[in-house]
Amino acid sequence: METAKIGKRGTLVIPAKLRQRFALKEGDLLVTEVREDGILLRPAVAVPVEIYTPQRMNLPIRTHPGRLIIQQPARFLDENLDPL
Repeated sequence: METAKIGKRGTLVIPAKLRQRFALKEGDLLVTEVREDGILLRPAVAVPVEIYTPQRMNLPIRTHPGRLIIQQPARFLDENLDPL
């Protein structure tokens, strides 16, 4: 069992042995979960999310094995729109 220390502003210092064991490094995210007997900390995974504009949603999509290709339109209906 290891002891962690809470510092100023609620910073939690995880012992080096535990950081090494679970390959935790500065800036990594942890999920905190309230349990009946305490707090559970687990490594978290952040997945980037791509937000599509209405113009991009209307582009035709072609697929190839292992990749996705979005075809660009030949021209824009509104000349003020920037290319995607």
